[in-house]
Amino acid sequence: MRRLGFILLAALLVVVYVVGYWPQHSQLQKTESRLQSVSSQLTDAKARLEIYSLSDRLVRLIDKVEEKNFGDAQKFSSEFFDQVSAEMTQTNDEHRKSVLQAILSKRDAVTAGLANGASATTEVLHQSLGELRSLVDSASVPGTTAPPPKTN
Repeated sequence: MRRLGFILLAALLVVVYVVGYWPQHSQLQKTESRLQSVSSQLTDAKARLEIYSLSDRLVRLIDKVEEKNFGDAQKFSSEFFDQVSAEMTQTNDEHRKSVLQAILSKRDAVTAGLANGASATTEVLHQSLGELRSLVDSASVPGTTAPPPKTN
């Protein structure tokens, strides 16, 4: 009789443990899954924010060139291309790297154009802006939509 009581008590303890453990375990798995999803979304949003920041700097640079303020444009150009270079070293996305490398390859042409006061530099800068916008449009952040491309 004593042995049967011990077995029933052990079985009861196992049932109580499983009843208490299983819902907590399931909740933990769901929470970890949600955390991973949100973490991924945060990473994507940070990457998109960097591209928006680059676009903002580039638009300011284009404005200075169109105003024929080549002194300020040179300063903005250096800041912009430095940020492009920094972003290129930080990203692991090969597509993003290739686009940023293409933009960075225009640095010498833009610098020379600004030094000579060439207004044609804006064409090169607008091309780079289009490339940055293509990065934003191709980014995939769940639950959001990319902004429509702007037309000039």
